This record gives sequence, structure tokens and C-alpha cells, in this order.
Amino acid sequence: MTRITPDAVRVVRAELLRLAVVFAAAAGLSLTLGMMFPVQFALDTGGYRDTAARSHAPIEAVADAEHHLATQLPGERSMMISEFATDAAAHGDRFGPVSLWVLLGSHPDPELTLMPDATRVAGAAREPGDLGDWADISADLAAALAVGPGDDISIGLTPTTDVTLRVRGIYAVREAGYAGAAILPVDAIERHAPHVETAPTSLVTTASPDRVREMLTGSPWREALLAIGYPEPFAVSDVGDLLTTREGESFIDLSLVLTLSGIAVAALLAIVVGETIALVRTFRDRAEILVELGAPPAGIYRTLLLGLAATTALGVGAGAAVGTLAYAPGFAGPALPPSVSAVWWLAAVACVAAGTGTAVVATRIQRKKVLA
Repeated sequence: MTRITPDAVRVVRAELLRLAVVFAAAAGLSLTLGMMFPVQFALDTGGYRDTAARSHAPIEAVADAEHHLATQLPGERSMMISEFATDAAAHGDRFGPVSLWVLLGSHPDPELTLMPDATRVAGAAREPGDLGDWADISADLAAALAVGPGDDISIGLTPTTDVTLRVRGIYAVREAGYAGAAILPVDAIERHAPHVETAPTSLVTTASPDRVREMLTGSPWREALLAIGYPEPFAVSDVGDLLTTREGESFIDLSLVLTLSGIAVAALLAIVVGETIALVRTFRDRAEILVELGAPPAGIYRTLLLGLAATTALGVGAGAAVGTLAYAPGFAGPALPPSVSAVWWLAAVACVAAGTGTAVVATRIQRKKVLA
């Protein structure tokens, strides 16, 4: 009798195998296709949403700039940058336009850029104070030039000067108006191209736009900006407003993103639940035979339940994992943003839970019918 109970799985082994294949295919296709638009939306908006900066403003070089920022914006994180449009090259190919942010100062803070760590999809976590020969790049740029962490990339500084650096990290972000983006420390330029001028052009800070605007109208910033012909009032951008604008400019709106991803997850759930119920119903006649042979009904259905739970977890998990590979070569997008990845795996876990829960209810019902 003890050997009969495992037959509860053995007699539906072919059906369980088919079920695993169906779940894997459903999970892979549903998540890959259903998340394509959410991925693009996250790429378009992620940098603006996750950056620590609240304000972006014009700035001009002054003596003791870091000291002035620390005293005039106390308690805030601030960084001056030199930003301009350029291009990049690797393996003999060039790609652009690329937005380049050169991080200035003795303690650059990448979290104030559009490449915060929350958007990192490849490469090691940043080490504080790392002023080495590195560049962090966007996923679009990495995909276009087929480079990854540790590879070399050449970034144009002038029409005749490139600097070749090591790719440190890849980030699932996009900056409006550019095909790619990159950030690097000014120290790398000073080591490899000291003749290239890297004067500050912008300020990014956690301070509010009103505080930054008030600071810029005082000394020494006002005089420096007026000296280069910058008109008053000085334009200070609210990063929150930039995010709203970027969401509006994205080729797909948030409501459609939520609708499509919701449909994809609902479809996958429906397949998992429906197929589980169908298999349990199919098992009824075979269960009756096993009971007649002396197998305990509780043991039969307990074993079937374990088999269904394992099959659901294996099938959905494998399908979800295979689906993520669509973003590795750039078929469905240049990268799977962390925000979408979290939803992706939560959906997979929800489907496994739903399938297991359905199996519990269905096996209890069928067990009662067999014993009736």
C-alpha cells in the first residue's frame, strides 16, 4: 500500500510534464510580451523618478565653489557637472547623440545624476570616492555598442579628442533628446586629456528649486552667470516637473502600461488556474482505481498536490527566467529595469501561489467526490 501512493503522480506523469511545458510557455510569452511597454516606460522615466536630485540649474565656475555650495545650501547634497552632447565608440562603431555628464568636485555623487543605483542593471555597486578611469553608461548605449561592464568605451570630448575608459556599470535610463547617456569623473579627463576644458555648466542638488533660485540670485553666483550672458530670471528646473514632462513625452502613457501589464498577468493566472483544475478533474477516474487497489485517498491527493505545486513552480519559474533572456540581446528592449523586474517576479510568485491554492481546493473537492 505504501508504494501505491506515489502512483498518484506516476499515472499523470505525462500530464504533469505537459502542464510544466504549458506553464513555462505561458509565463515566458505573457511576461515578455505583457511587459514590453512597461519596460519602455520605465526606461523613459526611471532616471527622473529615482534620482536623489530635486533641482537642476545653470551654474558657472567661481572660486571656492564647493565651499559656497556647502554654506549656502547647508544639509543638502549638491554637485556641479559639465554636460554636453557627444558620441561614443567601441569595436569600430560610433553611436550618438550621447548626453555626457562630467562629475566635478572632490566628492562626486552619482545618485544626483539620472543614473542612480536603483536603475543599475549590470556592473558592481559603486564604491564611494571612486575617481578611477570609469564610465557609467545607459542600457541603450551599451546595447548599441555591444559593451558590458569591464569593456572599453571611447567617449568624445571634442571633435578631435576621445577618452577611452572602462565601463563600470550599465543603467536602465534615458535622457530626453538623446539616444544614449554616460557619466564619468572629471579626474579621468584630467589624467588622459588635461587640455580639455571641463568648466561647470549645471548644478544638481537635493535642495528645492526655490532655495536654489534664491542662492543663484545672491553672491557670487549672480555675478558669474551675468558675466557669461545668462539672462535673469535664472531657470531652475524642478526634477519632479521634468518627470511629469517625461511621462507625458513617453510614447506610451501610464494608464496603458498598467492595463497591458495587468492583462498579461491576468492571462497567465487564468491559464495556471484553468490548467490545474483540468488536470485534477482528469485525475478523478485514476484516483478511483488507486483507491480500489487499496491506496489511502488522503495519501493519493496529498502526493498529487505536491506534484502539482512542484510542477507549477518549475514551469512558471522556468518560463519567467527564460522570458528575461529576451532583454539580454535587446530583442524586447535594451535591458529589464529593476522596477519592472520586481513586478515580473512578483507576478511569477503570484501565479505559483494561485496555482498551488487552486490545486488545494480542487483536490479536496475531487477527493470528496471519489469517497462519495
